[in-house]
Amino acid sequence: MLVLIGLGLGLGISLTAAKPTDKVATRALWQPTPGEQWQIVLFEAIDISAGLTPDVPIFDIDLYTNTDHGEDPERVIGKLHDLSKKVICYFSAGTYEPDRPESDEYADEDLGASLPEWPKERWVDIRNENVRNIIKGRIELAAQMGCDGIDPDNMDGYSNQNGGGFNPPLTEQDSIDLVNMMAERARSLNMALGLKNALSIVPDVIDVVQFAVNEECANYTECVEMQLFIQAGKPVFHIEYPKGVGEEDGLPEDVRRLHCEAEGTGGFSTVLKTYDLDGWVQYCDGSIYETPLDS
Repeated sequence: MLVLIGLGLGLGISLTAAKPTDKVATRALWQPTPGEQWQIVLFEAIDISAGLTPDVPIFDIDLYTNTDHGEDPERVIGKLHDLSKKVICYFSAGTYEPDRPESDEYADEDLGASLPEWPKERWVDIRNENVRNIIKGRIELAAQMGCDGIDPDNMDGYSNQNGGGFNPPLTEQDSIDLVNMMAERARSLNMALGLKNALSIVPDVIDVVQFAVNEECANYTECVEMQLFIQAGKPVFHIEYPKGVGEEDGLPEDVRRLHCEAEGTGGFSTVLKTYDLDGWVQYCDGSIYETPLDS
């Protein structure tokens, strides 16, 4: 579960004002393929002014931190497109983050239990119309910014804090329903949709999503459950956070193999990252890169 982004952004972006642009209608729905390399950076905005590393075709970046305070929403995304990169935009669908621009749009009844490791972040009731409208606004903002796909996080409230701390608790079906809603909205805007974790609902939603983003399935011996994506010709963008990751020399081969060659990881697009999800990345072949950040 990735819930790392309480960064105090205050970017002044109005989701209610986000309207898809005309170019959305002409953009084809992107279907990535298994095995494509990628990089994920959520901690800061990417700085492309000095060149871009690593030279991989896909970047997963935060929906908010890569904008220029609403003045130039394509500041980073447009430059990545100029370099022929595809861009996945990350946001949290299943939790409330107090420092996001639209955080004041949640009602008290929308908010559930706090997340143990991130007490300022709370599960949201994805069944509520208000919550769904906020999520739709984020999808529309992603389309306005030119994102090729979206990476909505925290879809597994049903399996945390007794169903998100709600009464009645969130269920798997609630998450399935939300994925279907997001898939319909994203497809109407010609954007690909990914499933983040939530392994138990993979069979129910694999037909409506274009890729998966998974964290630590090797660590938890769960990767076999993600092979349905590979069999369907859809990639699994796989992140592991091994001990010792982030060092200049990277991880030795024996440690890399534990995470890169775990049962069920065949065909995965694996990256080894720090929990900060900053610019540092190591790939299974041992190569190490540092994406420059605009800190």
